[in-house]
Amino acid sequence: MTEQETGTRLLAGILFFVMVLAAIMFGSPIESFINPPSLLITVGGGALLTVMAHGFGGISGMRKISKEGGSRAQFEYAKTIAEGTAKQFERVGWLGTVIGLVQMLQNLDDPKSIGPAMAVALLCPFYGHLISASIFHPMARNLEARSKLA
Repeated sequence: MTEQETGTRLLAGILFFVMVLAAIMFGSPIESFINPPSLLITVGGGALLTVMAHGFGGISGMRKISKEGGSRAQFEYAKTIAEGTAKQFERVGWLGTVIGLVQMLQNLDDPKSIGPAMAVALLCPFYGHLISASIFHPMARNLEARSKLA
């Protein structure tokens, strides 16, 4: 991968985040999309499930191969970890939806508690898919392409 390709990919990633933030800010304040329980469930859960599945060695190996390169087999290994990590974040996001819905249904008699529980239910998959789509799926595609060149 050339430096120009790296710069292009970085610019595309930054523009993606700017577009998402702009879309959010046109409809509501950005604070509406920051929910600590949802972040805890999604980011913490996704990271811990990834460690459970691949260990710290697998994660550091994926990062090293992504940065420094390697053999075809090493690229395939790193790609598998990146794809698995993407799926972990998506899955834990949907688990957060279930948690938020259960919290909401348990408190239907208290209208003030419905909003925060619904925020958890909706923001967990948002965070999970945002992390997956912006970090780990592109990383997996990049590793796959580089494995074919190795």
